[in-house]
Amino acid sequence: MPATPHAIPVQEAQGQLVQLVERVRAAHESVTLLGQHGQPVARLVPLDRPRVRLGLAAGRYVIPDPSDELDAVIAREFDA
Repeated sequence: MPATPHAIPVQEAQGQLVQLVERVRAAHESVTLLGQHGQPVARLVPLDRPRVRLGLAAGRYVIPDPSDELDAVIAREFDA
């Protein structure tokens, strides 16, 4: 029996590798692999953090085309 809910013996992991990798990817949590006598020997960890969804404000704002007039306004605002 694993020591923690996120630990599994290496022998069990061999038959469940695809499922363990999916669990690590989906839950963004690590899984510790236990060797003989229940000692931790390795850890599966996600490589990156969850991505931020982009486009939540799509269509709510208009970005004007670049223009010299707009550039001058921005320059004045920042005392350039």
